[in-house]
Amino acid sequence: MQFTVQLTATDDGWTAQVTDPNGAPLLAAPRTLARVGEAPRAFPLPPPQEAAAIPEDALHHNLCTATEVNDLIDAYSDIVGGVAGGENLERFGRYLFTTLLGDALWAQIDAQAGDQPIELLLSWPATDQALNRLPWEMMHHASRFLAEEPEVAIVRVIEGVAHDVGKIDAPPRVLFVVGTDTKKDTIRPGAEYLGLLRDLHFNNLSLKTHLLLQANTKMLEAAIKAFEPSVVHFICHGWFDADGRSYLELVDVNNAEATVNVYANSLLAALRTDENLPLPQIVVLNACYTATSSLWEVGQVAAPLAAELVAGGVPLVVGMAGRVADQACRLFTQQFYRALLRDGAVAHAAAEGRRAGIRHGSGASDPRAAVDWALPTLFLSAGVKAPRIQVESDAVTQNWHRAALEFAPGPFPTFCDRLEVLHWYDLLMADETTQAAASGRQSDIQALALAVNQKDGPTDAPRFGRTWLLKEMAAEAVRDGHVPCLVVEDIDAGADWPKTLEAVVGFIQTAAQITFLHLNSHNIGASEPGFNVANLANKRELATAVKDGLLDFLNKIRDLRPEAERARTKLLLLIDDVHKMGGAAGELLAYLLGPFGLRSARSDVRIAFTYASVPAPGQETAVHAITELARRDELGGGRAAGPVQAAGRGAACLPAIPAQLAG
Repeated sequence: MQFTVQLTATDDGWTAQVTDPNGAPLLAAPRTLARVGEAPRAFPLPPPQEAAAIPEDALHHNLCTATEVNDLIDAYSDIVGGVAGGENLERFGRYLFTTLLGDALWAQIDAQAGDQPIELLLSWPATDQALNRLPWEMMHHASRFLAEEPEVAIVRVIEGVAHDVGKIDAPPRVLFVVGTDTKKDTIRPGAEYLGLLRDLHFNNLSLKTHLLLQANTKMLEAAIKAFEPSVVHFICHGWFDADGRSYLELVDVNNAEATVNVYANSLLAALRTDENLPLPQIVVLNACYTATSSLWEVGQVAAPLAAELVAGGVPLVVGMAGRVADQACRLFTQQFYRALLRDGAVAHAAAEGRRAGIRHGSGASDPRAAVDWALPTLFLSAGVKAPRIQVESDAVTQNWHRAALEFAPGPFPTFCDRLEVLHWYDLLMADETTQAAASGRQSDIQALALAVNQKDGPTDAPRFGRTWLLKEMAAEAVRDGHVPCLVVEDIDAGADWPKTLEAVVGFIQTAAQITFLHLNSHNIGASEPGFNVANLANKRELATAVKDGLLDFLNKIRDLRPEAERARTKLLLLIDDVHKMGGAAGELLAYLLGPFGLRSARSDVRIAFTYASVPAPGQETAVHAITELARRDELGGGRAAGPVQAAGRGAACLPAIPAQLAG
């Protein structure tokens, strides 16, 4: 049940009225809040008669009866600076609760709600700095924090904006934007992002995701156009300038080693793109930063930015306020998306995220140990009739997600905790514009060579997970609506690993047949693949025939996809252990993956293959062919990117053949 807490500024404080879901006031007359201090140092106080009734030995007495602002400034600075704990958190929480609601009003709200969940909609002007900067989410009644109550959610409503939230297709499309150097920075986006994917997998839930690492506004715009996300989730730093304006830090478009301050107007422009696209339905600002004791002057950094984004047209924004620990961000993110996907209630999803921080955070289930759990703040437009999204899934999407499980290797960490590999996978499957913006290359990227950098000598031991990685990629491709063709040794356990191009083609035919069987077994209705590869005169004709067969297979499946998804659907050919192919490796790269084969199908086919960067005896020729291809300038009009080191793995991105060379 929704209760709106409406505050209106007066000459010496505020008036507060609470209305029920029908708009009927709960109070015969509004509560009159006092004010201590002047802007920007002002703080609200409880109605004088209520403050006078607080026992002198009560924990929050001196804050609620303050006649000067210094005690409140000190207490608040400790909160947002992350240095307060124990009874100091409870003390400030009780001050907030007594000021805004008080015991009698809360008892009235609780009684009227009965056994229904409670949503407190806090409503006041976005320009009211004294109210906006305070962490109302940590209000504490007589016995515990409101956030500990299992059926209580707290939401900030931005007055004066009327846009509502629309339907979001399931699974939601979520763009993750990491605006920091993952190797040098204190933020650990991999733990948050990969932790989320694992959590959703274990709970039989899913998102459609696209990941941008070291993101700039140019990359953001390109990804928005191509991916069309419903949710954009930022993982980066935020801060404020000398004028008190808050911003996010993203990578400089012109200098990947530098950052730029992106304010609300610029961020909104990037989210709209130059094509003036509709804004995302939800923006999450996991904007981590180091708070200082002077932060009280501007309030919560992410909170004003979140309010500005709502005022600019985003219906729902989650901001992180104060110094937020990585663990708190991870816990909030996992529980927020899990709850959101289950019933679409955004307010209670945010509340569940806070409770996860209490249950599993650094305080060992004691919310008084650290304030991080209280800092996620949900803002929404006054036009949102209810803070709930309609997550609608169709049978076709569900079938594709079930089919993905046929390719996945098992219930273990997604991509073996290799964030950079996820980034390169998303980049590989992206459109040409997104690739160019993210990589800085003039030509598009069609092939991804994944190397294991072995420090303890050449070996083919399976512990490095090349096959595992390709299986994860195949499963992710199906979840994303693509068509994988997975060439790994266990598709034909009785056959020797191919040493000729003709044998490689046989494995590809088998892999395509397996994909057909997996899709067909989940009612997707795929047509059986066919290859015209018999009695061909030479390897060039063989490469062309394989390309034509795979493209025909892809086009038949594209016709089964929702119309809006067809243009995005690609075929992903995944080939394992190319270093074991001997002379066939060079033929594979030169013919099948070359200008007369799949590299000419640049907009429809993507290729990923694995190899050992330190070859065993007899594998040197194959590895040399791969590394030479990655270095050849003429293939893409520029030097190939890579290798990109990723915790023991490398990725060399190979450019597509320019159209004039494709033949």
